[in-house]
Amino acid sequence: MRDGGAEDRPRALTRVSAQHSLEARPTRPIAASLGPVGSPPYRILVAEDDEDFLDTLAAVLEADGRFEVAGRARNGREAVELAVRLEPDAVVMDIEMPILDGVEATRQLQEASPGLPIVAISGHDYEERVLEIREAGAADYVRKSRVDDDLVLALEALVGASVRHR
Repeated sequence: MRDGGAEDRPRALTRVSAQHSLEARPTRPIAASLGPVGSPPYRILVAEDDEDFLDTLAAVLEADGRFEVAGRARNGREAVELAVRLEPDAVVMDIEMPILDGVEATRQLQEASPGLPIVAISGHDYEERVLEIREAGAADYVRKSRVDDDLVLALEALVGASVRHR
């Protein structure tokens, strides 16, 4: 029988790119799962225009075991279209994206699907833009430099409180 020691815990994936890197670190034990044993993972739509960072986000979410990437959008318009079609449990939305930025995409998603949990992310610390996306309906904000530590915690709090029924 396992004693729950550090050697029993899964290790998070390590993703290294020219611009972003995550350190391997222990994750919470599976016993800390949001849902009952055997429940399907929470479906997350990820909207990010940087392809390398999109891969990083997917790796962080899927390494946790409670989340799966239901779709990947590379601009705000794709994010809105995919969210309407896929009905994810939550969305991770970059603030600065081409075609339709994350602020307007968040506003449109909240109109189309009120209460959809959205976590905004950004590599910049523009307080004004963070306030704008929060006013548009994002429930939380995580700096890109902190996604390995804070993204799962933010999603955990949001989807644990308001999982959409499929």
